[in-house]
Amino acid sequence: MSRARSNAFVGEAYRTAVGIAPYSLRLYIAGSSLKSTRAIQVVSDLCAAFPRGRCKFEVIDLYQRPDLARQDNIVAVPSLVKVHPPPRRAFIGITEDRHRILRKLGIPITEYGSTKPKTRRF
Repeated sequence: MSRARSNAFVGEAYRTAVGIAPYSLRLYIAGSSLKSTRAIQVVSDLCAAFPRGRCKFEVIDLYQRPDLARQDNIVAVPSLVKVHPPPRRAFIGITEDRHRILRKLGIPITEYGSTKPKTRRF
């Protein structure tokens, strides 16, 4: 198998993994403030932690697309919304704690190389 064909096959495997839907996120920001820039960096790092093709995000500026903000019931920025797979969930604010963001969005946390979700006992 040629290298180009091999890479195409790997990319296709990520999109069609059985029982695993890629995560689609929307990050709502307001303008180009320092807080907005930091939110974009945090979400970019968060998506980079997933295998290629498993997490994508789009940045929505409230000043440019207020209709989408109304659709997702956004009341504060920055806000991160998990659009797909359902149910739709939102995380308001910005934090460096990836586990907290994932937990609030309902995305299971798995350790590298493990298929067993990580659970916390309080």
